[in-house]
Formats: sequence, structure tokens, C-alpha cells
Amino acid sequence: MTADAATGPQQADPDLDRRYAAALTAAGWPPRAVRAVLLLNADGLDTRARAEVEQAVAVLEEFLAGYAATLDATEVDHLDHHLAQGHRVLFDRTDDLAHLDRAVAHLERRVRYAPWLDPLVDLAFLLACRYDRAHHAPDLDRAVELARQAVAHPDRDPDETLAEIALAQALGLRAHRPGPQATADRAEALLLLNSAYARAEGRPELRAIAGQHLVVNLTYVLAQGGFADTDLLGRAVRISSELVAGLEPRTPGHAGALGGMAMLTLARDLHGDPDAVRAARDLAEQAVAQAPPGSWAELQVLLSSTVVGEYLIGLQAAEPADVAAAQRVLDRLVALAPTPAHRAFAHTARAQHRWLLADFAGGIADWEQRLAALATLAGPQLSVGMQAQGLHTHEVLDGLPATVLLAAAEQAGTPPELARQYRREALRLLDRGRGLLLGRALALEADLARLRDQDEELADGFERVSAELDRRTAPEAALRADPRALRELAGRREALAARIRARPGFATFLAPPAFADLVPAAAHGPVVLVGAFVLRGDALILRPDGEVDAVPLPGLTPEAVDAAADALADQLDGDGDLGPVLAWCWDTVMAPVMARLALDGPVPRLRLVPTGRLALLPLHAAEPEGARGMRDTVVSYAPTVRHLARAAARPPVAWDRRRTVGLAVSHRPPDAPLPAAGREVAVAAARPLVGAEATAQNLLRALELTPDGHLHLCCHAEYDRHGVENTRLRLADGDLTVGALNRLPGQRGYAAFLSGCETAATGAWLGSEPLSLSAVFHALGFAHVVGALWSIPDPAAEWFARAYYDRLAACGGDVARALHLAVGDARARYEEPAVWAAFTHTGP
Repeated sequence: MTADAATGPQQADPDLDRRYAAALTAAGWPPRAVRAVLLLNADGLDTRARAEVEQAVAVLEEFLAGYAATLDATEVDHLDHHLAQGHRVLFDRTDDLAHLDRAVAHLERRVRYAPWLDPLVDLAFLLACRYDRAHHAPDLDRAVELARQAVAHPDRDPDETLAEIALAQALGLRAHRPGPQATADRAEALLLLNSAYARAEGRPELRAIAGQHLVVNLTYVLAQGGFADTDLLGRAVRISSELVAGLEPRTPGHAGALGGMAMLTLARDLHGDPDAVRAARDLAEQAVAQAPPGSWAELQVLLSSTVVGEYLIGLQAAEPADVAAAQRVLDRLVALAPTPAHRAFAHTARAQHRWLLADFAGGIADWEQRLAALATLAGPQLSVGMQAQGLHTHEVLDGLPATVLLAAAEQAGTPPELARQYRREALRLLDRGRGLLLGRALALEADLARLRDQDEELADGFERVSAELDRRTAPEAALRADPRALRELAGRREALAARIRARPGFATFLAPPAFADLVPAAAHGPVVLVGAFVLRGDALILRPDGEVDAVPLPGLTPEAVDAAADALADQLDGDGDLGPVLAWCWDTVMAPVMARLALDGPVPRLRLVPTGRLALLPLHAAEPEGARGMRDTVVSYAPTVRHLARAAARPPVAWDRRRTVGLAVSHRPPDAPLPAAGREVAVAAARPLVGAEATAQNLLRALELTPDGHLHLCCHAEYDRHGVENTRLRLADGDLTVGALNRLPGQRGYAAFLSGCETAATGAWLGSEPLSLSAVFHALGFAHVVGALWSIPDPAAEWFARAYYDRLAACGGDVARALHLAVGDARARYEEPAVWAAFTHTGP
């Protein structure tokens, strides 16, 4: 079969249609396929009856599948063009991602056949759209790549702005990713959209597209600055007004423009406009009324309306009808939210709404649903990069339930038993919101071990599907991953999880722990969860009897923590004077906590669970100038209270050089050399793995043979922001991932000493997710982990290792006490806190 390329896809015209049909018929195309092509090639395809479009698409898909071997490349390209158009229209009508996937697949083949301008632009738009819906991270980078090709395409008319808008859309979405690239992406997106909007004068369709994206990006910039820039706000409102006036009422675009204008109008209240709030409410109501039910546009305007409604309630300016309307909008938003990120937002908004109305139980229930959605963001069914990005997006709200519930507990007239329950719920929800990436792995490991004893086939099936998801979302596979296949696998995984939950004793499979499950963490002394939350700083003290005390920390704000963390980094890069930082840690955090605890005895014990960037600070070494501070307290850390509860159940294991696995990699280019690594590891282990023996296989075998022993690692490690399972150790023969360590059968070692750069430091980009290497090894099953918050000189590290093992030999397996005593020895030898304050203990 052959068709003349000159008579290919054209704008609908009766004469052209007849010629096109005649050419296709002459080439041997069946009449049904010709009619389907003409329908999908016609003007007004967006207004055709859905059933007509579905039938035409089905006919052409069947024709393409049945005759693919006899069609030439040009004919296949024509079919791909029409099918992409048809699936795009059906996606717009149904929001069914299967249609979006098919449209992308057909356009990808068009681009491979010949990188013409139109398919490049269309594919860039659709990939950005799919990223916005399904969060398949490689889609976004691919969209940017294709849009750049389109902007630079030799066939592009300089006055044509659609390629620039496609590039700006992708860059604007990518700017939501944390990191230094975000600022550059946002600036480039605004530059492109300002130009496109100005040049689209007189072309209403293009101007509307450019204007909508421009308003979205301007609103984001304004929000980042607290809507303080009145000139920029005025410009955004003006463009929104032009969009509302120029778009046809009762269409998705018009509804979206009304929703955006409602948000911007609301911001004018911050600058004293007395009519702003009511005007914003009226615009939001119009937007909700005009959005097509069940559409993506409805979701977007519901988001805007939610913000306006909660603002009214927060100002106590809402009338009963406003409160009822806000509740209806939130219920609809929860029902409509299609992705984990949207569900997290919807339940967060409804929780805040309920808390504002003093419905604390309802708010807690919504917060549980929010955390369940975020746990999905932490699971393997989402693609590379989305775990960290999704959690980072929501980290600012992690302390909200603690803020609300502690304030409720402190209110005059709250019954003591209810206040007690609020404090317990505050700690439980705060701990559940931390360690989502680590928490899922921990729960899965324990539950599958129980399940295998009862139903080995079901356990193996769940593990196989999970492993396949892990494989397909690993960094090296992500760019080739098919989102449809990922979603199908995720569905199979969830179906298997449902079967497991239906079994007796497994109703809580992959479910978070109850408060009673956390209490064992404090069996040997209090646990303190401390953080700078949304509106206040607090320390929550879990006592051995299960009571929770709250210690207000008024000076502990996110800004203060950021300043202290930055000052620490500056001093470590400079003269190393950590005195002011240690004094801040004492005055702001530890002094109020210690005063409340009123611990006595020569060496009291304390377990700390710091949140956010507070985990970067040496709270264990806090002390004011001229006083002892925390010197007499054995301090341990934990990534979460639930990890600590699990580790507390393990009996102590005394150190034995013969049962210690030691590994040292002195130099592996391009990593910096570790000249003392071999001498250091020889202190810990009788038969260390060094040089060519420091391989992944040897390490795994040694760990399997010593499930209750100690481990001393002296090598470089590499964090992977795409997922904890891809964090890796740099060994002699290559890299060993944490995922491979996690697949070791049986119990993990008792204690690990991680001698390396910043092994106990949490990456700032991870927000509240406590993913230091120490936390990862603790989650893997090592009850005790020794690490360092920052790098120290090699000779000092070697000396400290000797001091630690000398103390450990006399402490009968008490790792925390041995480390505390070794730090005391280091204080006597090294005056600078930059040496002795670096070392931390993670565990009970």
C-alpha cells in the first residue's frame, strides 16, 4: 500500500477531503478506515460526539494493527497523526490516562519517523500534561528536550509562539522540583511566556494559551514572595481579567481563568483592598459552577475555591453559607483527586478546614488519609525522582497536626483526659509523617516474614511484583519505562496487598503503627521528638509509662534552624569555631527539654528524634559557654520513634574482633583517597576486607555469616535522591546499593560504624525525610549505628576509632555509652568541637 504524502493530513476542506479519500481508497484502504480518517481530520473534532470519536479511533487502531506489515512508513505516520488527535480529544473528554498514553505513543513514533515541527510541539505538550497527571518524572525532561528542538526547528516561523509556550509549560512544571535549577527554569519560563503573550496580540487562541500559562507562573512567583510585589500582582490580575473577558463562558479554559483570578483577587486583601475577599469568593463560585463536572478543569478550580474558602474561615469572615459551601467544595475535591499528590492536598485542606471548626477527630481522620497518600508517593509505583520531590513538596506541613493538637490540649477548659489524648495523637501523627521512605520498607520486611510462614506463594507473588516495580523505576531503567506498565504493575501490587489484608492477622498490612507500638521505644528512658513546626516549635517527650509531655520552644522557628544550620556550615568551612552554634542548640532546644525532664544520676540517657534541618545540628553536644551542657548525658538519635521501638527489642551483643565485618577502600578514583582506612579497619576486625578483597560479594557473604555481629565500613558512599534503595557504597569492584543490602536474608548485624564523610547528616533537599546513611543502616536492621555529621581529618578519625573500640570492649555491647566515653576522650585530646562533636549514635 502507498499513499501520496502530498495528500496527507490537511486542514478540513471538502475538495481536499475528497482528494484525500480518493488517494487512500486507491492505496487499498478499506472504506471504514477512510471514513474514520476523514472524521478525525475534520474541523471541530473537539465538538464531535464522544461515541463518534471513540468509534473512529477503534477502527483506525484495528486497521493499523492488522495491516501494519503492508503499510509504508508515510501511511503509518498519517495514521499516527490521526490517532494521536483522536486519543487526545478522548483524554480531554474523559481524563482517562490510557488515552493520553496512546496519544503519546503515536506521537513518539511520528517523531522517530521524521522530527517535523508539529509532532515535536504536540508531544512536548502531551508529555508535560502526563507529568502533571501521573508524575512520571522522565516525561518532564523529555518534554523540555523536545520543546527546545521545536523552538530551534528550521521550519518554525519566528512569529509562531506555540513551541515557546510548550517549552515554558515544561520548564514551569520542572521549576517545582527542589534544587538550584528551579530558579533558572522559572525565569526562562516567564521570559518565554511574556514574549509569547505580547506577540500573540490579535490571535486570541494563542494569546489565551500563553496567558493561562503566564498567570500560573506569575502566581507561583507571587506566592513565593508572599504576594508582596504589588506591581507584579497588578499585572497578573490584569492578564487574568483579559483572559476571563476573551474566553468563551462555560468552557474549561474560562472556568480555569476565573479560578486563577479568584486567587489573585484574594491576594489584594493583603494590601488593604476592602472588597477583595468577597470578590474572590464570587469569582470562585462562578468558576466552580462553570467547570465541566468530573473534568481536570473542575479539579483545578476546586483547588482555587478551597484556598478562598479557607481564607474566609481563617479570617472569621465566613457566613454559615460560606462554611457549608467550603465543605461541599472540599468533599468534591477529595472525591475527584486523581493522584497521590492531589489526594494529599485535598485531605490536607479538609483537615485544616475541620480543625478551624474545632472538629479535631475529623481533622485527624483526614490527616491519616493525607499520610496514606504521601506513603504512596514513597512507594515504588511512582517513577524515579517523584518520591523525594513529592515528599519535599509537603514537608512544610509535617508539623501541622502537632501545632493544632497541642494548642487544643493547652486550651482552658479542655478535659485532662482529652488533652492527654491530643498530645499522644500529636506525637503519633508527627512520627508517622516522618520516614515515609524508610517506614514502608520497615513494615514490609516484618509483615512479609510473618506472611511467608502462612502463605509462601502469596508472599513470593507480592515480592516479585514489588521487585519488578523496583527494577523498572531504577534510575538506569526510568527513561525507558512505560507509564502504562508501571500503573498496571502498581495495580497488581495493590490487588495482592488487598488479598494479604483479607487474611486473618494481616488487616494492618503496610499500615502505620498505633501509639501503643511506639511506647516500647521509651522502655529504657525518655524519647524526645523535637522540631520547628508551622506556627511554633515544640519538643514532645514520650515517657516509659506512655505519657507524652509537650515542651514549648518559642525560639525554635524554621528560620532560626536554617540560620543555625547555615552558621554551622560556614564555621566548618572556616575557622571551625562551633561555640555559638552549640550555645544556640543549648539555649533554644536542649535547656528547656532538660529542665522539663529533670533527669538525675551521673550519666542520664536521652534519645532524640529531630525533624527537618534540625537533624543537621549537633544537639548532643549542646552547651553554653563555660557550662557543661549535655556533657553528662548519653545522647542517641533515631530517624523515627517506630524505628527506635524495633531496635530497643534486640539484646546487647558484645564486640568481638573475630565476629566483626570490616571493610576499607583506601582509594577508588575519582573519589578522594582515605589513606588511614586500612589501619582504622584493622582496629575493629581481625580479618578485614581491604584492597581487592573489599568487594560487594565478599561484604554480603560476610554479613550473612555474622547476623549478630558488628560492622565497620571505611569507604565513600553516594546518596541517590531518586530513592533510598539506590543509595550506594563505593567498593573496590563497583557500587553496592542499599537495596542489595536489604535483600540479605535473616537478621542484620547488631552495630555498624560508618567511617566516612557526613554519614549521619541528612540531605537538606529531603526535608523531613530522615535519610542519612546512619538512618538507612538503622532501618536495614542494625540496632546501633555510629556516624559523623561532617568530615573530620583522617588522623583524627583513625584515633577516634581506636578510642571507641577500647571503650566498647569494656562496655559489654553498650554502643551508645562507649561512644559517649570515646567522645569524652576526644574532648581531652582535641580542643576543637569540630572533631569530637561530629560523631553520633543512632539507636536505643
